[in-house]
Amino acid sequence: MCRMKLTIPRLLIGAALLAAPAWTWSRGGHMTVAYIAYQKLTPAVKLKVDELLKQNPSYLKWVEDIPDTPENKEQRSLRAFLRAALWADDIKSDGAYDDADAKPGSNGNEPSGSPENSQNIGYTDKHRHKYWHFHDMAFTTDGTTLGQPSTPSALTQIPILRDGLKNGSGDIPSYDLVWLIHLVGDVHQPLHAAERFTATHTDGDDGGNKQLLCKQTCSQKLHSFWDGLLGTDLDYDAAMARGNDLLEEHPGDPSGAGIEDVSVWITRSFQLAKQRSYALPIRKDGKPSSTNKTYRKQAQTTAESQVLVAGHRLARLINNALS
Repeated sequence: MCRMKLTIPRLLIGAALLAAPAWTWSRGGHMTVAYIAYQKLTPAVKLKVDELLKQNPSYLKWVEDIPDTPENKEQRSLRAFLRAALWADDIKSDGAYDDADAKPGSNGNEPSGSPENSQNIGYTDKHRHKYWHFHDMAFTTDGTTLGQPSTPSALTQIPILRDGLKNGSGDIPSYDLVWLIHLVGDVHQPLHAAERFTATHTDGDDGGNKQLLCKQTCSQKLHSFWDGLLGTDLDYDAAMARGNDLLEEHPGDPSGAGIEDVSVWITRSFQLAKQRSYALPIRKDGKPSSTNKTYRKQAQTTAESQVLVAGHRLARLINNALS
């Protein structure tokens, strides 16, 4: 029996996206990255991954609707892996976690300069570490003075977590795994690697979060538009179908899949942000802008390409660390 092929929308996802929360890549993108990666894990590594995810405090909730029986083992393992991709965003709204390690007044998005900013201590760490989700390289289109990316960030933290996954003790490998599943996806979203400085946004536009998009009202932001290109709902079936479609369309390793240097991943995302995210008709002066059909089609193509290569790179990282 043939599986029905999911048609991925090539245009703006619609009115529901306008009110979408600022989930990085949103749920659909992160779970699609995770699904692609899971297909590329070795059988032995899948077993190790499953045991590590069971240590996460949310694991039982992730799989509560799938009976714990031998015939459901693979389904539970895959579900946990997909859901783990969202954990680093889940804790942003979890009252058990805090932004006490962040710079006051930064809404948790800037490190305070404390050693806690880059600590790797496992689930006893109750900080949200929102600044781990991105590494915004600065550029300008009008000569505005540039700021500099703050650290620690995704650039510094992914190698630390990768080492902890391989060599850590206690629950550190589990903690590092769920962060890595998420962060590898994050840095392939172009606006998690770029921040534009203009006369309109002299302090930077926070990776497009200050760049307004207008249709009837100026209620959407450029960052949320890009986050939502691969879906905003907690829809496992849609993420798996999307992942299967991308793997079928691109059966071999995508270009650059073997690159392991995180700085190269981020630099490529930065280039794509300048070439695609801030492309016309997005105004160069940072004032409210609108999109058009050509822009939306190119954005969709870019998002799919980035999610595909992110999944391959994530699988390589986990296989190498746990083999």
